[in-house]
Amino acid sequence: MNDYAKLEHKMNFFNMHIDKKWKLPSGDYVEDILYEHAKDLQYEDQLHSFIIDTSNNAIMDLFKDVDHDYIIIYNASPEPELSDELINYLMRYRKF
Repeated sequence: MNDYAKLEHKMNFFNMHIDKKWKLPSGDYVEDILYEHAKDLQYEDQLHSFIIDTSNNAIMDLFKDVDHDYIIIYNASPEPELSDELINYLMRYRKF
């Protein structure tokens, strides 16, 4: 990772408002843990975008055991609601 990318990652982290961070049951914040681990990496990684790969044990080991289930359950984004209009539009292009 070049110096500009490291600075950008640092600025993204320090410009984050605490009320926008994800607080875990342990009281730790996901973004704080990911930043501390990723800030000195010499290569670009998903952690620089604060992305958690719950199937990666090395990443999950960064968190306390009490937080693991919480992260796995609440890390998933809900499926978006699709309007009938959009569904009908998409269905026109399906292949049988």
